[in-house]
Amino acid sequence: MLETSRNLFMSAHLECTHLLEKDMGRFECGRKEAGPQPQPPKAEAGTQCLQKALLTTIYLADALGGERDLLYSMTKRSWTGGFPGDFGERGPPGLDGNPGDMGALGPIGYPGPKGMKGPRGPDGPAGEQGSRGLKGDRGDPGPDGEHGEKGQEGLMGEDGPPGPPGITGVRVYSHPDRLVLDQGGEIFKTLHYLSSLIQSIKMPLGTKENPARVCRDLMDCEQKMADGTYWVDPNLGCSSDTIEVSCNFTHGGQTCLKPITASKVEFAVSRVQMNFLHLLSSEVTQHITIHCLNMTVWQEGTGRTPAKQAVRFRAWNGQIFEAGGQFRPEVSMDGCKVQDGRWHQTLFTFRTQDPQQLPIISVDNLPPASSGKQYRLEVGPACFL
Repeated sequence: MLETSRNLFMSAHLECTHLLEKDMGRFECGRKEAGPQPQPPKAEAGTQCLQKALLTTIYLADALGGERDLLYSMTKRSWTGGFPGDFGERGPPGLDGNPGDMGALGPIGYPGPKGMKGPRGPDGPAGEQGSRGLKGDRGDPGPDGEHGEKGQEGLMGEDGPPGPPGITGVRVYSHPDRLVLDQGGEIFKTLHYLSSLIQSIKMPLGTKENPARVCRDLMDCEQKMADGTYWVDPNLGCSSDTIEVSCNFTHGGQTCLKPITASKVEFAVSRVQMNFLHLLSSEVTQHITIHCLNMTVWQEGTGRTPAKQAVRFRAWNGQIFEAGGQFRPEVSMDGCKVQDGRWHQTLFTFRTQDPQQLPIISVDNLPPASSGKQYRLEVGPACFL
């Protein structure tokens, strides 16, 4: 009986083992195809077979009684490990692994949009002196120089030819009772002088002996006059106080008073003649240029703020032309605010319909010259019209 039970059990065991190995083979194949965590397999033929063999063994053990231990020892080697159970639930995520190696650099991206223009940086140091440039064009004529000293008196010339016969004189008769004086000669001389004076007023020549009041009178005489130097006598007095001027007929017959020197605001005109010239004029213009080296004379920087050392100009009648004041000059160019170690210039224009304001007689508040900072004046003529 015991031998028959053993054989029956061993036959069932072999058959069940074979079926179990087939189930486990399908399970392993499913794990490889499904990934790292496949679903556990269901109890199939092999498992069911083993369950039946186990029930048969238990039944035989109960029937044999004392032979239970022998049957247990016979089957112990096969059932000690037990059958694999179903897979449990998915566990929590594990800890983060160590950082991986740095990946390869990606491709260069597209250029971004152009940024805003930044503020201007500080001026750099002056560069080295460049090579000598090409010869420039011929410049405009400079201002007239100072009057030279009076030359030595020349030698007396030869005697000229005899003049025409003079007017027949009048005899003076002496009488015991009266003295008859013929004053016809003196009257004739006076009339001749007055006639010459009237003729010179009507047809002035612009010479020192026959001056005009102003340059406009020369143009009004219907004479074709060229721009140049002439003589005027605004008060029509004696010829000793006539004034040498420049007549600009191209601009309507301006009477231009030139300064004694181009570097000073000084004019060789008496106050009486200047007063008459003011009365005969309706407008006047004058230009003054300040040449400067590393020196500000009007405005600072790129703005329109007047410099602390902005120059002031004193007019003929005492009024002041200044930045921010009641009377201001026209500034057509202000290059002196650029301080780069080179010469620049600032051009002032005075244009007024109050002739008594010009010419300018003083330039005040000029900064003192020092090492590397210099200036010089260029005073233009005052042109009356």
